[in-house]
Amino acid sequence: MGQWGLGRIGGTDPADKINPVECIHLADDPDGSPVTADGQIVPGVWTLRVKLGAGGALPAQISQVSGPDEDANGNNRLDGGEDLDADSLLDKGGQVYAVVVAAPSWPQRTARNPTRFADYPASIARLDRFRYDCSDDAAVNIWDPDATSESLSLDVTIRVYSASGVLVDTETNLSFSESSHAFSSSPLAVRLGTGSPAAGIPGNGILEGDTGYVLEVTHSDPTPGSRTALGRAPMDCEPDLLGASSPTPGSATPPT
Repeated sequence: MGQWGLGRIGGTDPADKINPVECIHLADDPDGSPVTADGQIVPGVWTLRVKLGAGGALPAQISQVSGPDEDANGNNRLDGGEDLDADSLLDKGGQVYAVVVAAPSWPQRTARNPTRFADYPASIARLDRFRYDCSDDAAVNIWDPDATSESLSLDVTIRVYSASGVLVDTETNLSFSESSHAFSSSPLAVRLGTGSPAAGIPGNGILEGDTGYVLEVTHSDPTPGSRTALGRAPMDCEPDLLGASSPTPGSATPPT
């Protein structure tokens, strides 16, 4: 794992017993030179194992994980009414660790995976930005090994929800281009909706909403047993007055 991990070659386990958060970074070009074939991200099936050591206040045990399971509907997402201790986190009740993988990847359904993996999404759906203002364009990125551009036009939908969770706009029939099972849609304009509260016109090719609204893309993957993949991003239509009044190096002082 390069500079980010220590080898495990017999003897004393060099694992960190103080810092409970560990991270492994892999890069497709660690030395920054496209000529060197040193990519660490190899296509294929990866296995991630977590080992319980012998340390801790109680040897070989992780304590203080006896709280209630807040995931009432079992969807692994923090929904309204589930945050019982108001810490903005979804507590799983007795869960002793969590693993997060940030990559274009998904669990492979094999006998080695637990049963709860059975309906995990077999694809990834993401919007191309983490936030949109009302003069942006939004595109959808899909990773799916068995999809086609034509099938995604039927299976992908973008919805706009108000701050109170009301559906105010829906856009479908997106056009996709593909490269090695990675799909990108043609962009759709993000604009301020009409009325108060703001609403949009479904099917007009424009994502219409207002500040505090949320864009949600869903991919209803027809792969048997796959759960719908989704991605979300908020809208912010307020003018960035602070950014507009801050000069950049080498520029003239802006008007006040």
